Amino acid sequence: MNKIVMQVMPIDRKNLSRILEIEQDSFSCPWTSKDFTRMYRSQKLTGISLEVVKNQSSHFSPESRSRCETVGFLFFYRRGEDTIQIWNMAVDPRFRRQGCGTALIEHIKRKLTMGKRRKKICVLVSETDLYTQLFLRSCGFLWEETVQFQCSGSNAGLLASIDVYLMVHRNLFVPRNRLQFGGCANASDV
Repeated sequence: MNKIVMQVMPIDRKNLSRILEIEQDSFSCPWTSKDFTRMYRSQKLTGISLEVVKNQSSHFSPESRSRCETVGFLFFYRRGEDTIQIWNMAVDPRFRRQGCGTALIEHIKRKLTMGKRRKKICVLVSETDLYTQLFLRSCGFLWEETVQFQCSGSNAGLLASIDVYLMVHRNLFVPRNRLQFGGCANASDV
């Protein structure tokens, strides 16, 4: 299998229709275009898209943006000073199990290391969605608690309560050189 050339980009209006297609292909109860427009306009949420170069011999450059295809997206927001909350994420079914979802998660994980205040990434996952739970676990997320989530039902706007798992990735400081160990020669000296 060829390695995919990909890049994470901010979401813009041009790729909202493609993101809506990915959403519809990914979920049994997908968000509507109205939901996405509201999310896009929200000042609290940030959206990123994952784009791949259509011609595999290419690389990313400002000129190659026209040869790119949006294959995934992730919406998140900053909750308080120390938490990033993933709100919605999906990858085109044709590009799953090729590192695309991991690339989106890794981009968000890098945001944890940018500031000392951010300590964790949270995401709510349906207790019946084993595929997503296993994917997040492979990315370093752990179950923290089970919570009840209120969602709109399809029958006359009734509210339904479902159990979801709160999965969390914590920013753990991992020393990388002897200076971070306080000048000791190796970790066993600490």
